[in-house]
Amino acid sequence: AASQPPQPAKAAPPPSAASQPPQSAKAAAPPKPTKEAPPVAATEGSKQEPRKTAKDSADSQTDPAEEESALKEELQETSEVEAKPLVPAVAIGATKVETARLPDEILGAGFEFVRLAADKTLQPLTFMLGNGFPCNALTTRGRALLDVESSDFKGGWLSQAEVQNKVDLTNVRFLETGTTIADLPDCSVMDFPQAMLAEQLGIEVHGILGQPFFKQYDLDLDRYRARAELYLPGEA
Repeated sequence: AASQPPQPAKAAPPPSAASQPPQSAKAAAPPKPTKEAPPVAATEGSKQEPRKTAKDSADSQTDPAEEESALKEELQETSEVEAKPLVPAVAIGATKVETARLPDEILGAGFEFVRLAADKTLQPLTFMLGNGFPCNALTTRGRALLDVESSDFKGGWLSQAEVQNKVDLTNVRFLETGTTIADLPDCSVMDFPQAMLAEQLGIEVHGILGQPFFKQYDLDLDRYRARAELYLPGEA
């Protein structure tokens, strides 16, 4: 066996298709040229704002000091345009006021009285101030002090319901200062409860200034100085 000649080596099998290197693919055909669509005009709704960059954001920031200064200038211009000088209200009349406090057992704080003079009056008249009373009125006693013709005159609440009696007071003025306050037309004649209550306190009342009077004037009442001032409506 040692002297036998060596046998020739077997030839290697041909490589399989799987082990063969891949063949290069065929060159792709060049793309066909396509027609570009014509540019469409941007409509107002389709317009888009350009994207802001960091630089644009930094430039858009306002200095706080400059913003405050601009705001002050705007406020100053507005105040210069709208500001109007204030005109002090001037009283058109003044008078002394007497206050009568009610006893503790009677509901209410008290009454204020002014003294008036008018044409055809036999003596000065004492009037209550009653801005909640529906009309200007005279008591039966106050009506008796007027030197005017009396027709169908009756006093009291019952007669007031039966007979509507009206009296005009002309050239009415405050007794202490002489300030003319105007005429008081259509004063009703009635003995109202406030006058009856004041009589219990020893005060004779001849009438009351009610809502018609306070629609003509604003009244500034100073109880500490016992004084009242009249102003035009809306100026008190």
